[in-house]
Amino acid sequence: MGGTIAIELAAGTDPAVTGLVLVNPLVSGQFTQLVRPIREDWMRPVVGVTRRVWPVAARLLTRPPGVVRSRFPDHVVRNQEDLGQTTADSALGSIRAVLAWDVRDRLDNVHAPTLVVLGDSDRTVPPKEGMIAGDRIRGARVVHLPAGHHPPDETPDAFQAALAAFLGPIYIPRA
Repeated sequence: MGGTIAIELAAGTDPAVTGLVLVNPLVSGQFTQLVRPIREDWMRPVVGVTRRVWPVAARLLTRPPGVVRSRFPDHVVRNQEDLGQTTADSALGSIRAVLAWDVRDRLDNVHAPTLVVLGDSDRTVPPKEGMIAGDRIRGARVVHLPAGHHPPDETPDAFQAALAAFLGPIYIPRA
């Protein structure tokens, strides 16, 4: 959702956005097979059940057993922990909001230098979504990385190299 919000900000009239880095951005609101059931309220019964089991699920997400935690990369565990700190209603509400938010008509209004980083194996947001942004934002650079939805975590060296090349001399990598 961060890319969608960043595009909105950069497409506005506020000159404060002087550069933009989009990582696997969703621009059309069309990203998975879940779109139709969520938009058409098929998920309401599921959310009803989820509300009842959410306290237990949230505990498991925020404090997974060590054997479970050790099987997943740190960024996956962080995402689970974040999800566990929300409610079923807020998670579904966030998904609904981004599904209703199509920024394709705003891309021509983005004039800040833009880097679009795409994880070629992203199963959350298809890379074609980011390509829309890369094609429509004038002068945007598009970088494909052998990653899923979290290139900074999955391919940190390649991500930092792409970011450093985009930012040029103002970029100071972490030691």
